[in-house]
Amino acid sequence: NEALCDHLGAPVDREFLSHTFDECKEGGFALINKEGKCIGVLAGKTVNIMVNNTKVFQEAVWYVDPEYRMDGIKMLKTAQSILFKEGYQLMVMVCLHNSKTEKLHAFYERLGYKPMETHYTLMLQGDRNA
Repeated sequence: NEALCDHLGAPVDREFLSHTFDECKEGGFALINKEGKCIGVLAGKTVNIMVNNTKVFQEAVWYVDPEYRMDGIKMLKTAQSILFKEGYQLMVMVCLHNSKTEKLHAFYERLGYKPMETHYTLMLQGDRNA
């Protein structure tokens, strides 16, 4: 809900989110604290770039409980290392436009990521020309 409510206009459906994680089993990472509680997830899908078949990890969800956000950086770096060893050549992370956009842009750029594209969304509401 923290990142998506403004874009979706509705709260996250936890059951459907669970289904999303099921579909990302092979491309998923969990951050577990010392007490054995899951405090973060990074899930994505394997895609190949259409023009040259580059193996890509496309992030679908990355969330870490606020009090563990510094551990989330370690999680991301560990995921990068594992993905590289598994033959991935590119990792794509999403940056949603919200109140933390500039901070997240700076974070990714500090870690060596480069902006790739911007997506625009429109909530469809019937015929706008009517």
